Amino acid sequence: DAEMKKPKRAMVNRTIMILQQSCRHAATALAQICRDTDAPPSARVSAAREILAQTMKALEVESIEERLKALEDRLNIN
Repeated sequence: DAEMKKPKRAMVNRTIMILQQSCRHAATALAQICRDTDAPPSARVSAAREILAQTMKALEVESIEERLKALEDRLNIN
């Protein structure tokens, strides 16, 4: 059963790598839309909201990682 899951896991890993490589382009596209004074206001607001939402999410994850690391250090885990 584990052997049958290896190809699927490899496919998922490749897909994740492609998505990670595309993040920079997605962020650039959102920033361009946000700054484009010729774009419809709704598009600019939508891009700005997404930039803010993703930034806040990244900060939250970073904070959780730091707190988890501190807890692990206190408990001498890893």
